[in-house]
Amino acid sequence: MLSALTSHFQSSTLGALSRQFSTQMPLSRSEILKCIGDKPISEDKALFERANDVTKSVYGNKVFLRGIIEFSNHCAKNCNYCGIRRDHPDPERYEMSQDDILETIKWAHEKRYAGILLQSGEVGTQDRVDFVADTLKKARKLTGDKVRYILSLGELTDDQYYQLLQAGADRYLLRMETSNPALYAKLHPQDGHHDWLKRLNCVKSLVGMGYQVATGVMTGLPGQTKDDLADDIEMFNELGIDMIGLGPYIPQVKTPTADAWMAERGRDSIELTADDKAKMLLDTIRMLATIRLCNPDVNIAATTALQALKDDGREWALESGANVVMPILTPKTFRAEYQLYQNKPCIDDSASECMGCMDRRVRSIGKTLCFGELGDPKHFTDRIKKV
Repeated sequence: MLSALTSHFQSSTLGALSRQFSTQMPLSRSEILKCIGDKPISEDKALFERANDVTKSVYGNKVFLRGIIEFSNHCAKNCNYCGIRRDHPDPERYEMSQDDILETIKWAHEKRYAGILLQSGEVGTQDRVDFVADTLKKARKLTGDKVRYILSLGELTDDQYYQLLQAGADRYLLRMETSNPALYAKLHPQDGHHDWLKRLNCVKSLVGMGYQVATGVMTGLPGQTKDDLADDIEMFNELGIDMIGLGPYIPQVKTPTADAWMAERGRDSIELTADDKAKMLLDTIRMLATIRLCNPDVNIAATTALQALKDDGREWALESGANVVMPILTPKTFRAEYQLYQNKPCIDDSASECMGCMDRRVRSIGKTLCFGELGDPKHFTDRIKKV
């Protein structure tokens, strides 16, 4: 089916094809559109409660813990929305040393983090891959099998993905950003380095190799429609994704997509109003809850960007279908230089402060932050059994 999906993408849009497969979804196409659309508060509340009930039926009140180490903000890509895009003038570029990365991993392991994400800008050179592979091998000696290692390095070759898998990687995060190739093209310069179909094929390769695969999209992009978002949900189902990350599009200064966002609204500033934040958060939580109803057994992250819109945005997500949090472990020295979007939270906090804060937030809503628990999604364990 996926091979047919890929060939169709080359000549058409996702919408028409995904509607052919909507009968395979727990929700019909019309039901998805209703869930993610505007509706009375009582209906939204029922949606969020149902998504929370579905999450509890699979994972109980557990919230799985992943720590993020943003080890480099160098990027070969020039994505139009991103604060570390290749041509962005603001961030001071940095690379954490291997010793610093391993020291951070050692600290996280001692604090009983069972999931650690190594994330960077997209630099697909063999030197970068060799560096990460060597780091993974040394990290495994520190932690054994008590940690799941997640990588987010962007588009690589199949050989490079396999090299990293052999070196000790367990999971890979590659955000599709959108299921709509035309919208994807608007988010990226047409310079030969940003190809939607190539990204899709990378995700498919990762699934086929046996990685636990995470992907995600953004809500509220300029030019995005509700049909695009419904297509995103159906894409997750079709690709067999194990973990989903969903975040609002938050404009970043000095980027082309921020200019398009302002033009769409007739504004000359990217500063968000209270109404902007409320709508962005509500639209994202609606989407997250609907994803949970359509994918009961995957892991879904309550992303940091939600807290940028409202202090308890992540808690709201955890009560509406999310079951994963990802505090930042990056040393404070580097945090301010890894801002993909404006006003990113937690850049002035230490890793210890982030961990304590997250634990308190999770407990405040009657859930349990699971230290020392690998938290493999049921979707993945069931998928592997079928191989």
